[in-house]
Amino acid sequence: MKNKQSRLVVCIVLLLSASFVVGNAEAQRRNTEVQRGPFEVKPMDVTVLWAREAELHGNLKFSNNGQTQGEKPYYWVQNWNSLDDSFAWEVNVLEEADYKVAIHYSCIGKDGSQYEIVAGDSKITGTVVQTKSWHYPARNAVISSFVEVELEGTLHLPKGLSTIELRATKKPESGEVMCLYTLELTPPAAEKIIADAKKRADEMRASTDWFVDAKYGLTFHWTAKTQPKSGPAKSYPDAVKDFDVNAFAEMVEDAGAGYVIFTSSHDPHFFPAPIQAIEKVLPGNTTERDLIGDLADALNERGIKFIMYYTGCRTRPFAAVPGWNNDDKTENYKIFADIFTEIGLRYGDKIAGYWFDMVPYNVSHHFETLFKAAKAGNPERIITWNGWIQRKPTDFQEYWSGEVVDIPVYPFETLDENYQPHVWIIIDDTWVHDKPNTDIGPLKFTDEELIEYVKTCDEKDIVVSMNVSIYQDGTISPAATKQLRALKEAIRGK
Repeated sequence: MKNKQSRLVVCIVLLLSASFVVGNAEAQRRNTEVQRGPFEVKPMDVTVLWAREAELHGNLKFSNNGQTQGEKPYYWVQNWNSLDDSFAWEVNVLEEADYKVAIHYSCIGKDGSQYEIVAGDSKITGTVVQTKSWHYPARNAVISSFVEVELEGTLHLPKGLSTIELRATKKPESGEVMCLYTLELTPPAAEKIIADAKKRADEMRASTDWFVDAKYGLTFHWTAKTQPKSGPAKSYPDAVKDFDVNAFAEMVEDAGAGYVIFTSSHDPHFFPAPIQAIEKVLPGNTTERDLIGDLADALNERGIKFIMYYTGCRTRPFAAVPGWNNDDKTENYKIFADIFTEIGLRYGDKIAGYWFDMVPYNVSHHFETLFKAAKAGNPERIITWNGWIQRKPTDFQEYWSGEVVDIPVYPFETLDENYQPHVWIIIDDTWVHDKPNTDIGPLKFTDEELIEYVKTCDEKDIVVSMNVSIYQDGTISPAATKQLRALKEAIRGK
């Protein structure tokens, strides 16, 4: 990574200003919607206690319009406006110990709220610090960062069943205490394991110099739901077969992009190449043509790097796999590791990186397993996991996923220098052009706004990825083509 002063990252959350009181019936629904424990606290691993899985008291409510994501990691809990609001987790502790506690939250209002975490006679306390935020007119919302804070002291947990409670003891007259994402418990025996894992991650991390030199790249959500400009959509296999990779690569070259992030899977989970590890668990969801290989070849010939987008969070097609919905996801991640290994060995250095739209929620070891698999065939691949609005999910990655969507959002929170800043915005329409018989939507920014944003990011070594809506035939809108040419001239000088 190049050495400049700014080593920064933003985590964002859109918190709508409106709130409402949740009645008793709603509280009962919340407390039956997801698992409520007891949650096993292991002696050799970090235990994540999700706010969404706590027993909620008072007027706390789920974010994301009251819906869970369907599987971990969940969204957060908000509307913490009273000292009568509280969280409780029933836990089954396998080994008595004094556990370190980290709290993962955002605070959009005034700081100074005080809280306590209690288990039996043991208690630790903390004070909320306001996280950085600003009003963003484009979304009529307040954007705020999430942080993770390790609290002073430890929480003693005896072996067996216990209840861990979190409650506020003091708060300002107005505003929320915080939006809570997780509590994380670290036993003494896990500290060396975590430190050793971080050391291994540091040793395996690849250089991002080429990524920084690229300055900007284009991303395309070309999926089984992508529509043509008009007329009926082709089947996914036929669309893959007919995709004109040379015309696509020429379009990317004309835009001056240094790399492409291309969706290899999305919703639903189809893959445009004959990958046997996918075909084994999802028969019929791969294709005869190797579009990934053809795209990588056409782009690489023009000096453009190929980064593969792969999702593991839209996994409904995997539900038929035996044991897929078990709480222990070890076998699930073994399937993904097999998939990544086969892909990596098949394409070698044709694939320069991954943008993984998935976060293994066991923070200790699944990341390392998948990171190693993703490096198969090319240890210099750069990798990110989409932690979205949250703090860096793991040391086993090279760059921040950066899904900020809009501009002008600039990274502002200092992170370690091994973590490459990167942002991902949408310049027109939306992620996927999935509406039949419609043109791609208008540009979101003027040429001047986009050019200024990319230049400012470049000055800080922040790489910019721009999602460009794409038709099923692999073409983009004339407006996007014109704007990208203007960007190329301003940034590349040609």
